[in-house]
Amino acid sequence: APPAPWGAADSDHHDEHAQAHSHDDTKSIELKLNDGERWSTDQALRTGMERIRAAVASDHGPLAAEAALAAANEIDASVAYLIQNCELGPEADANLHILLLEISTAAAALKKAPEDGTAVALVHHVLERYPQFFDHPNW
Repeated sequence: APPAPWGAADSDHHDEHAQAHSHDDTKSIELKLNDGERWSTDQALRTGMERIRAAVASDHGPLAAEAALAAANEIDASVAYLIQNCELGPEADANLHILLLEISTAAAALKKAPEDGTAVALVHHVLERYPQFFDHPNW
């Protein structure tokens, strides 16, 4: 049987997963390839990641406070969309969770200090790593 999709039944699992890693140094969690190949993506993953990329598309520097808060809110909404709609196998899902944790952490930092370009740079860093591990056509 195919793995259960992310959805309402999985939301508790996601919360526990996020809490389990909330105090970890996310840099120590290693992303892995699928036997040397990038993980396949589904339409929901591609849509969610494109929305995140669009939210911070202006540049790598600080955003104006209002734009930074809007970007952080769009990132949060996109992560929620991914959790609800993305249907990856367990190993690909585990790798995606690493990226989503980093993106969510950056969005929270952006909300706390919208004028600080560091949080936007962290989102860009995750977006640069994403296609190294996930096969997203035309990224």
